[in-house]
Order: sequence, then structure tokens, then C-alpha cells
Amino acid sequence: LDIRDLRPIIEMTPLVSADRSEIVTIGVGRFFGGDYFSALHILVPQLENSLRYVLELGEKDTSAIQSDMTQESRSLSVLLGDTELRNALEEVLGPAILFEIENLFHLRGGPALRHDLAHGRMTANQCIGTDSIYACWFIFRLICVPLFPFWDQLAIRLDGS
Repeated sequence: LDIRDLRPIIEMTPLVSADRSEIVTIGVGRFFGGDYFSALHILVPQLENSLRYVLELGEKDTSAIQSDMTQESRSLSVLLGDTELRNALEEVLGPAILFEIENLFHLRGGPALRHDLAHGRMTANQCIGTDSIYACWFIFRLICVPLFPFWDQLAIRLDGS
């Protein structure tokens, strides 16, 4: 798969904001090109951004004002830990997908890929291990799920017909 083949998919999904579509397209392209190391480093932070984007579309505030009056985006742990935000995500994504996101990227009993990646705790072997490869596939599948009902129309766009 070439980036030009992936771009329409990424641009059409409601899970990726327009200003992030190029980054996500490159990440997915790296994944399908076998560069799991780069794909993981691109896609995992973009997943967190996509979750905030979905919440913002639902008019949920995904930022917090700090004591010094600076504004900060809420992290994955806050998005999953805050009952209102978690319920809003579950409403959009469904409980099974949210459960998978939590287990794969957040919980210490699981791979905790987001935490380990963000804090530089992953080895090169972990970046190309089965958990990481599955995480990249999961993110791509998550991007595609809302498009499945329209897959025939997307195929026409991809063919250029």
C-alpha cells in the first residue's frame, strides 16, 4: 500500500482531524511498509489526539487550566479516568473498543504502550514486538470501522472512477 492509497481512508474517517490526517497517513503507511518502529511512534500519540478530537466533536472539554493559568490537553489516563469523558467515549466507540484501548495502551497489567512509549521505556525489540504491531493494526482498524458502511463508495474514490 502506498500513502496515496491510504490518504482517502484517513481523510474520510471521523476519528482523525483534518490537521492530523497527513501525520496519521504517514504512520499507517509506515505500518504497512513494515516500519513498525516508526509507525508505533507516530500512531500511538495520534490515537490519544483522536480520542480528544472525538470528545471535542461531542462538545466535551478536553483541556484543563493549570494553577499558573496555562491550558493543557488532558492525557489518556485522564480521558479514561474521568467518568463523564469515559462515558462520552464509550457512547461513540462502544464499550468493547474502549476496553481494548484501555488494556492495550493504558493499564499497567497490559502492554501499557502509551505510557512506556511516552516515557521512553520501550526497547527497540518492544517497538517491533507483537503487542506493538497489534497496536498499530488496531489503530488502523479503528480508523476504518466508521467507514465500513460506506466502503463501496470509498472503493470508487480509490479507483478514481
